[in-house]
Amino acid sequence: MNKEGTLTPECIFEFDYSNFERDSISSEEDLFEILKDFLWERTEIETEPYLVLDLYIEKEDGEIFEQNLIEKETPLIPDPTDKEPFQLIHEHTLEDASYLFNYFDDDSPLDVEFETYDNGKLLFDIKQAGESCEYESQGDGGTADQFVTFRFLDKTGEIQSLRSAAFAQLPLELNEDNEDEYIQNVKEVAKNFFKNIT
Repeated sequence: MNKEGTLTPECIFEFDYSNFERDSISSEEDLFEILKDFLWERTEIETEPYLVLDLYIEKEDGEIFEQNLIEKETPLIPDPTDKEPFQLIHEHTLEDASYLFNYFDDDSPLDVEFETYDNGKLLFDIKQAGESCEYESQGDGGTADQFVTFRFLDKTGEIQSLRSAAFAQLPLELNEDNEDEYIQNVKEVAKNFFKNIT
């Protein structure tokens, strides 16, 4: 690497998810306990940050690179199945991110590999002349949005999707310090999630 530029994504997206078997949720209380544990266990999880396109990638002189967008086919999050028809996804978006971008030369275009998730393009890799370019975070502005998405198979086998933000605010993670503050919200979200699957 002998060139330094900057890389500015639309935002940064982090997520984690868990799938649950059909007999794991038979009541509102079951779903409440599952949702509570899901939030609590996030304290132990280090999520992978994905940069969201459209990317604004500058050379040393401030010019913008020519980009070839290459879409990957493998889904980041597998769909619910008959065996595991319930799924919780924690989605966390950070704003005002910036990255130091290292590249090889000013003339070669960039091959930008991405995958589409929920109508957004998530960055996998940036290559120049077949070599992966490195980029390093210079900081972000913190949380822009976060919620839990509940995906499930309905009686016809179609995937349905609900977001916790439609019912109540949930924390990034549940812990001893904020459990009292948020436990009623967790119950409210679980009640509405369960109502929709029954």
